Amino acid sequence: MGVMFNTNVELRLRSAREGFIKSAVLSFIGLIIELIIVVIAPSIILLTDLLHWSVDTVLEVIFLLVIYLASRIGRKFPWSIVIIESISVTLALLVILGLYGYFFLDYISSIVGTGEVSTSSLTPLIATVGGGVITLLMHVIQKRNYQQYKIELLKLDAQHALIDFIASILASLGIVLTYLSKNYSVELLFTFMSMIFVAHSLFEVFKDVMKTLSGANIDYELRARVKELLIDEYKNKNLEIDDVDARKIGSFYVVSVKILVDPDTTINEIHELRRRITRSIRNSSELIYHVDVRFYPRHKAKARLKGKRRKKLGP
Repeated sequence: MGVMFNTNVELRLRSAREGFIKSAVLSFIGLIIELIIVVIAPSIILLTDLLHWSVDTVLEVIFLLVIYLASRIGRKFPWSIVIIESISVTLALLVILGLYGYFFLDYISSIVGTGEVSTSSLTPLIATVGGGVITLLMHVIQKRNYQQYKIELLKLDAQHALIDFIASILASLGIVLTYLSKNYSVELLFTFMSMIFVAHSLFEVFKDVMKTLSGANIDYELRARVKELLIDEYKNKNLEIDDVDARKIGSFYVVSVKILVDPDTTINEIHELRRRITRSIRNSSELIYHVDVRFYPRHKAKARLKGKRRKKLGP
């Protein structure tokens, strides 16, 4: 894909952001529909599917935020915002899981006491079938967007929507069979099957959250490769590659570079260097969507380093 692929990366990210906005709105609509129906016609299968929708809506919001931050090409990537968002997401999901756990235990207690199923009508089908239509639409939108913009996160979202479509079909089938059989074993079977999809979504969310909070999203191999590339490409220039950081977020990478330059370097030269360095880094991998390049005067940086060493050594 080469240089042309990367020179349009900002435009592609902004265009992909529109796709995620549509996907997030559709996901929120599906969540509201299921919430209304589960109040009108309670069903443990629908409640579990509602839990799935809740987690997926959170996931869509995460994808949208990540794409938005990555599309701000000219600005430093705000990792502090990502960390705050990760903590907030974790707390929100724990609350959602706690509420579901309460209702599920109440359902088990009801089965023990009465032996009756919670799915007493076919009304929940309105939510599960409607959810299937929405997720299929989300899959079509994001698949088309991926084919056009080639953003890996779009491909991931399209695949996830297809899995959600399958989950909606199973939930609908479970509601029909439970209503016809009046057998709580059938209801429990499909409830646990829905829980598998919930676990899949939760794993995706918590995996990225824990990597971000623990710093495990650092890619040491890519960091070394980018640093070696820059050192080799700019070895005859009057600059020094001081530090390189490469972190994975979602399905793409954010790279930060610290460059030491001669203090007499002009602003125009700095802008040209930033443009060339950014292009060099992006050309090294099509999964690098955001690059931060920071410049520091060489002698001042070394003076600060010597000052720190003197403080450690003492008088």
